[in-house]
Amino acid sequence: MTRIAIIGAGRIGGPVIAGLDALDGVALVAILTRAPIADPRGTTDPDAFHAIPADIVIDAAGPGALALHGERALARAEVWTIGAAALADTAFRARMVAAARSGRHALRLVPGAIGGTDMAAAMASDPDASVAVTIARPGSGAIRAGSLVDLAARHPGEVNVAVATAFAGVGLARTTLAMRDPGQGAPHTLSISAESRVGRFVSTLTVEPDAGRGLHPAAASILAMVRREIAPIKVG
Repeated sequence: MTRIAIIGAGRIGGPVIAGLDALDGVALVAILTRAPIADPRGTTDPDAFHAIPADIVIDAAGPGALALHGERALARAEVWTIGAAALADTAFRARMVAAARSGRHALRLVPGAIGGTDMAAAMASDPDASVAVTIARPGSGAIRAGSLVDLAARHPGEVNVAVATAFAGVGLARTTLAMRDPGQGAPHTLSISAESRVGRFVSTLTVEPDAGRGLHPAAASILAMVRREIAPIKVG
């Protein structure tokens, strides 16, 4: 039985909690939230949360939560996070690497259910490879493009997929990001375009706009990772 603790019970953490409870082979042992919840596994006390033994700690709350709790969580368990943007900060990234090595646990970045990270990784063997990520979201305002590190510092909640793609593939310096507003009524899309001697690969996710029907891509991605973790036959 794989013991899992989770940080966050909101629009991403909530569906993950429900999905974990429906899976055989895992036990959700603790939930850390900012405000009290009805679930008896929930706590607002980080000390109490980190005292509960777990094999995996899932950060479903984002870059801020990873910055607050990541180092401590890595001391006791493998950590999965949707908050990859926090790692664009060089000093914080160095601390997380040190914590992972000291605790002998890995930090895994959740790709956000967008395909293409495997191909980005395959293309990384080509020193001339390039990867471009495009985020098109209605109502997001002016076009922003360029350095992934700079954009991650200014918009950490919006660029987690791009940063995770960079770590999977050619790195922060060789991954570009463009954020644009496609206009009212247009779909919200996330695209990865990778080009190298292997070939050219493009992957696009159209985010489900119906909040009542759709499952957040990051929540779906976390649950997919858990299913792969416990599966007797694994791909990748």
